[in-house]
Amino acid sequence: MKDRMVRDLDLEFRPKGKYQVDLDSLAGYQSVVTIADPFPLALKGNVYVLAEVEGYRQSGCYFKTLGAFELSLDKKALVYLDELWSNDSAEYSFPFLFVDNDRILLIPDVNLGGDSSAKLFRIYETSKGHFPFGWSLLHEGKLEDAPLPSDKVLVREDGTWHLFVSDGSHGGQLLLYTSTDLISWEPHAANPLLSRSLLTRLANRILPYRWYRTRPWRLGGGALEVDGRLVLPVQHQYHNKLYGEALSLIELSGLKQGRGRVSQSPQAFMTPDSKVAWRSWGTHHIAMINAENFSWVATDGFDGEKWHIALDDGESLVAKGIQARVSS
Repeated sequence: MKDRMVRDLDLEFRPKGKYQVDLDSLAGYQSVVTIADPFPLALKGNVYVLAEVEGYRQSGCYFKTLGAFELSLDKKALVYLDELWSNDSAEYSFPFLFVDNDRILLIPDVNLGGDSSAKLFRIYETSKGHFPFGWSLLHEGKLEDAPLPSDKVLVREDGTWHLFVSDGSHGGQLLLYTSTDLISWEPHAANPLLSRSLLTRLANRILPYRWYRTRPWRLGGGALEVDGRLVLPVQHQYHNKLYGEALSLIELSGLKQGRGRVSQSPQAFMTPDSKVAWRSWGTHHIAMINAENFSWVATDGFDGEKWHIALDDGESLVAKGIQARVSS
């Protein structure tokens, strides 16, 4: 694996947050402290967003689950619909979505019983007719050499599934697996695509970002294309050394040949903005869709107390040559 920098990924994006969550639609909870990791999907003439929702129920019980939102142009907001499922003690985040013909796949980050060291690899499915609900478990298993799998992104090329996995072991690494049936997964010969040595982790913790750039490994949203090339967003610390402060882009090439070349953007793609309240302290996620000659982009942001999600049109990204990844 060869790691290099590429100038043509020297891009920036500043989400405006045109459509944010209608807080009145969350009145069924005692409080909501986090809404993050949004993934949009356009279906049946509507735009939906699935996201992590964390807070406290009216009973006072803590929860961290996945919720569905629908864009309301009348309210100019994302209206909360409901949780994807109930009566589940696991904690969920990063609800990655993939449209596969008449079904929709969901691959979330799952912590069993709220234990971040007890990770589960699960794939769910539902029909287009039942989305955003009606989920059933398609597969549950383990990934070789990935004891702590968290965020995952799925792409398909020439009939082969490629699963990118952020794994929290060994100081953090980005791994790749392939499959033809979504059940049996083989590790890629180039694994790990990204990893961090002890020296790198110490340098990231101590040195200012402008002196020693963070080496990211954790995924920060869905797959993108830049001029037809596969690009993934990765989240990392920034100037204040906080979790989820910023996003950079990495380009992946040579995967079919077993090489796994990774190219990292020379600057952060998304950063906090003190003048924009909802993302004044951090922003660690982007997911994009192309729908009926129109693009939507979902992002999140941290205001110093809570995480928020937002939806914007993707015109400014398309103008930069960035689109949602189209699988084959």
